[in-house]
Amino acid sequence: MVITNLRDTDYLNIIPLSPVTVSLVVYNLLGQEVATLVNQKQPAGNYKVRFNPALLGLASGIYIYRLSNSVSSIAQKMISTQSP
Repeated sequence: MVITNLRDTDYLNIIPLSPVTVSLVVYNLLGQEVATLVNQKQPAGNYKVRFNPALLGLASGIYIYRLSNSVSSIAQKMISTQSP
């Protein structure tokens, strides 16, 4: 089982009137891109995305995610754990 959660405060502050291209990219602690989870036009709303490092041959650990659109961007740390 993989547990990864974006906090309730992790959202883009701009509410577009029309769909915009949203990007959600995951990096390791060396700054290397390890996954692009979302890169498409999205209408305003709430979305959930699951990140499972094991499916990508990656270990559990600390990763950085960047959520961005054409107007703003946020980056935060997340911890991914796997239970046996």
